[in-house]
Amino acid sequence: IVFQPVELRGRKRIGIPRVLFMFERYPFWCAFFDGLGLDIVLSDPSNSALAESALDHISAEACFPITLAHGHIANLLAKGIDYLFLPSLIDMEKTSDKFTETFNCPFVQALPYFIKSSFDFPPDLTVLAPALEPQRGKEHFSRQLAALGRLIGKSKKQVAAALLRAEGEYEKTRRRLKERGREVLEWVRSENIPALAILSRPYNGSDPILNLNIPHKLREMGILAIPMDYLPYDRTKLAEDHPNIYWDCGQKLLAAARFIENDPQLSAIHITNFRCGPDSFITHLIRDEIRSKPYLSIEVDGHASDTGIITRIEAFLDSF
Repeated sequence: IVFQPVELRGRKRIGIPRVLFMFERYPFWCAFFDGLGLDIVLSDPSNSALAESALDHISAEACFPITLAHGHIANLLAKGIDYLFLPSLIDMEKTSDKFTETFNCPFVQALPYFIKSSFDFPPDLTVLAPALEPQRGKEHFSRQLAALGRLIGKSKKQVAAALLRAEGEYEKTRRRLKERGREVLEWVRSENIPALAILSRPYNGSDPILNLNIPHKLREMGILAIPMDYLPYDRTKLAEDHPNIYWDCGQKLLAAARFIENDPQLSAIHITNFRCGPDSFITHLIRDEIRSKPYLSIEVDGHASDTGIITRIEAFLDSF
């Protein structure tokens, strides 16, 4: 639903890595740059070769998702792109004024700086690495995008039109996810299907390397895995109880955990990663939210074996 194929039309090419917040925001950026007259080139889905290539480029240790991003950049550079989109996405839009902040984690914010210190870019490549702050409001965000547009020779009017289109595509994708989620949840309840929600950051739950193919493994065991984006959770009440949860993903994780706690048909597997500072705090709060049923937390570090993961999942399922 998120990574829809885009036809290449012989225009200048902008590379977008299939990493981090792109697992949520790609429809926005795809429509935005297409509206500005650029062909969108995505990095390949994560695989073992791409993950191994990431290790050849990292210059500083970070979490596994940031390490993996280096492999995606190398993959894009081999595709003959004219621009590389590598924003520093500082925060996200607030869903409630009661939240004090809605930040992304510092490693996500620092993605362009990690990458720039690790690669020698070809001289004919333009790296677009703006600092973006959606939390500061639409007017401020629009000004930041107008400055980005000037870097590729686009007028303020062209950027405004592309922004309007991008917002529409993003909202359409969000509706499709929730509609599909509603269909799945209705089916699970009506047929009494065993189901587990995947609690995770968008990239940890959707990337086939970062999620250790857990959704596929569950399916082979006869268990339906439901992505967190499918769940109709609401952050409004959470903002009243936890106004100082200032991580965007943390707010989503806790709101989804609260929904799972109150749904008798669901339990969860929480997929996190080694060296995730925000999750080191959020994990304890998830445990406070899911009190009446078992759930499994799996920490990924890039070295887990299939055997160990399957054993843990089987032991978890035996606890029901």
